[in-house]
Amino acid sequence: MAAVGSSSLLDSGVEAIPVPILHPKTHSAEETHSSDAALLDRRLEHLVIPILEPVQNPVTGRHASDYNSLAGCKMAKTIPWDGQLRWAIKGCSIFNDQEEEADALYYPNNFLSRVPLSNHLVFQYGLRYIPSMTETNIYRTVTIENLPANISLNQVLPNVSGEVYSSRLFDTRAITGYSTAIVVFLLESEARSFVEKAKEGLHVGSAQAKVVLVNTPTYPMPAEMDNLVNKGYSRCLVVSDVSATIQKDICGVLNRSAYHSYIERVKAGPSAGQVTIRFHCIKSAAAVLSLLQGHPSFWQCSVSFMKEAQGKLVLAKA
Repeated sequence: MAAVGSSSLLDSGVEAIPVPILHPKTHSAEETHSSDAALLDRRLEHLVIPILEPVQNPVTGRHASDYNSLAGCKMAKTIPWDGQLRWAIKGCSIFNDQEEEADALYYPNNFLSRVPLSNHLVFQYGLRYIPSMTETNIYRTVTIENLPANISLNQVLPNVSGEVYSSRLFDTRAITGYSTAIVVFLLESEARSFVEKAKEGLHVGSAQAKVVLVNTPTYPMPAEMDNLVNKGYSRCLVVSDVSATIQKDICGVLNRSAYHSYIERVKAGPSAGQVTIRFHCIKSAAAVLSLLQGHPSFWQCSVSFMKEAQGKLVLAKA
């Protein structure tokens, strides 16, 4: 009935719009007489109230096809993503010319905010990063596919070799039918090396995952993060001169911090009196470094970054 009414509003005049006719249920004379008598003898909850029912109009062929098409849309199945990006813009910039870009760059709110202008990479690379022919270290991102829904990122990262810049786990089951981890490396060479090592598949728990190099150039790191990486920062912190009591304090501080969800694992070692903390990304490790160095309980401890260089773990002083 709803399909008929909505269509008629567009195709017909007001006088031709079909309006449902409500008919009361009829009763026999004896029932009516007894009902009248019941008004005196019965209580309010026993009164018989007529039920109004709309007249059901038949659905025409045209409206039936419209209804069936709507029903078909609800039953449509999702199609797995083919992995190809279809860009809405051909170039990298959303600005029509340099003057429009300059107006946006020097917009007063940009100067009132506490975010440095170097973080506004949209003015350097645009929404879409298109590297020049001379740029290197471009393809640094890999996807780890075919992950079951019950797998966490903490179970994935121990299987990843190379210096990781950042990592995320996404629930892509509605798109691909499985979860997907996206790992960004510091170097393209390490990303390609990891893909090559896992070309036969990557064992993550009981799952056989697939590792693929993303064919879209990886967006450059912000200037601040690039500066930290050049100083030797990594996603792995090593706290030295740690007693058993301080180790418990470290775990307590981490559990109460905002970065608890970004910790891969905390374990003793690699040497006596040391604690190793691995994070999902370098940015979280840098934030926790400031947290530990500013905590009075750890002023006697030293904190270093652990990096993987040529297959060996190297400590870099923070």
